[in-house]
Amino acid sequence: MPKVYSLIKPIKIAMDRVHEGNTNEHRTGTVASGLLNNYFPKEKYITTPEQTQLSNKRPDFTVERVEDDKLIPHLFVEVKSLINSNFNDILDQLSGTILETVDYMGIENNLAVFVIAMKGTKIAFYEYHSYVCLLEEYDLPNYKGFIPLGLNMTYQQFCEINSEYIADNPNSAIAEFGRHIFKVNVPSIKEKLIELKVESTSKLDHPHIWDLLNKEHENYVHELFMHTANKIAGKDIKD
Repeated sequence: MPKVYSLIKPIKIAMDRVHEGNTNEHRTGTVASGLLNNYFPKEKYITTPEQTQLSNKRPDFTVERVEDDKLIPHLFVEVKSLINSNFNDILDQLSGTILETVDYMGIENNLAVFVIAMKGTKIAFYEYHSYVCLLEEYDLPNYKGFIPLGLNMTYQQFCEINSEYIADNPNSAIAEFGRHIFKVNVPSIKEKLIELKVESTSKLDHPHIWDLLNKEHENYVHELFMHTANKIAGKDIKD
């Protein structure tokens, strides 16, 4: 069982170094590397720094899981310096990179992966789905396919929004999709998140940007990491 990240001395020192003013991107990368090593065990996952895609676009870290003797994309991580960067731009960059991964790997079906964006000690978790048109059609809050992890729409709420379609198509992909997302044990009420000083962006107004150094955020960030390490985007892990 991974420890809460703040209890691991190298990670804590790395976070403090960023907080104390070393805002370089590679210092954020050091924190990210420590977090990935803590939460994604080598028995099930392998992490590649700057995995090059066809046009040399590369996420800072790609985490792949072992599945049927293959390595399957599980998580993309992008890190930026504390200054001269913003989360909207990070998602724009990742959107192109992930779509190129779909083409490069010959993935014909809709792709679902987890995504982590980091800016200094600020961190945001997403579930990304390549079928953006369906997300828009079924009124699921997203930006270019990125859904804040922890939005926590219940399946009942999902069905209420899409009642007519699901009634006619109970075995459809969109019905199955609704059964598995938004199941993270973190606050989802906007007012509560604002009270906790969780931030949002101009493209996604649901608060979802946490601070690794905020003690009130610590257990929730740990829960989000545990979710990404023990679930598959869009469905439950099957042992």
